[in-house]
Amino acid sequence: LRSILLALCRFLLPLSAAIALLFTLTLPFTGLQPVWQTGHSTAILLCLVFSNLLFINGVFQDGSEAVSYPRVLRYLVTASIPCLLLLALLAGYSSGLRIVQYGFTPQRFYAALLVLVALCYSLALLCALWPRQAVWLGNLRRSNPPLALCLCGLLVLAHSPWFNALEVSARSQLQRVLTGQGEAQAETLRYLRERLGYAGVAQFNALRERLQAGLLLDEPARSALLERLHSTEQQGPYAPAPADPQALPAGTLAWLGSAEDEAHRVVGRQHLEEACRYAGCLLWAVDLDGDAANEVLLLPTEHYGSELLFFARDGQGRWQAAGRFKEVYASESLIAAIREGRVQRITPRYQSLQVGETLYVPRPSTD
Repeated sequence: LRSILLALCRFLLPLSAAIALLFTLTLPFTGLQPVWQTGHSTAILLCLVFSNLLFINGVFQDGSEAVSYPRVLRYLVTASIPCLLLLALLAGYSSGLRIVQYGFTPQRFYAALLVLVALCYSLALLCALWPRQAVWLGNLRRSNPPLALCLCGLLVLAHSPWFNALEVSARSQLQRVLTGQGEAQAETLRYLRERLGYAGVAQFNALRERLQAGLLLDEPARSALLERLHSTEQQGPYAPAPADPQALPAGTLAWLGSAEDEAHRVVGRQHLEEACRYAGCLLWAVDLDGDAANEVLLLPTEHYGSELLFFARDGQGRWQAAGRFKEVYASESLIAAIREGRVQRITPRYQSLQVGETLYVPRPSTD
């Protein structure tokens, strides 16, 4: 298994190095906006950096064996190494923008730690290029062991009672509460109390005690914030506001057009958790088989998968999953088309053949 893994590293390193190099060289022409628009810029950049770091170290190992790459491939990998530091810096910039705007969350806390690790390893890799050595990247033999020890120490520290994701995020969100106003302040309060575990509840209670003691803010702002604290405690579980106007909170159902039945009778709990766990779903009643009885199509409002479920009534009138639409990669465009009335039902040109329980489905040529 170890030999297979190292062989994969040796095979994939030139490819990942070429991707990193080409990606970096196109940035001056495309700008950073296409990367930011993905909504996952930090994750994309870090994946690119860490994949190259993994493959380079897998090829280098302990430096005792000569790298058997042709000179062209070795130059390609060497040229990609400065790009890794630049990509790590861009990942840090992307993560920093979100932290400045919205404060720390557990996800952003770990993203910041990963950026720090990527920067350290990328810088060590860059320093290993100079001066020229008999062993390619030979300085990694001196830099990798202390970096690995520092990484272990960072992992322990990141799960300590004093410096962990929940504590750091709770303190950060508390500062946003004190500087926020209106709905943004109320939303941050709910996030602090409901989504940051024991640390968020502790900061929430400490904030209330300090406000009641008159230690924070002036009287009008203190009274308004105390009122929001009380209102937050009376509300139900936190559900983050959807970023897209058509998106629904996770785990919720709503009808798109006329309702065919109660939503939770149509979609069972298992299908609800599988398809709607990250964003709510819309139900659309449409007659798919031409029998004058509607089926129901389940449409996640934020969907990046390969199939969509539809439901039909069985012989006893109960709803059950009847099939799937394949090759659907984003349901948002389908939802928009339904609302605009641009969806048409198309009868297949070639009918299927059934022999007993076996169904023969034709696949016409696209020529």
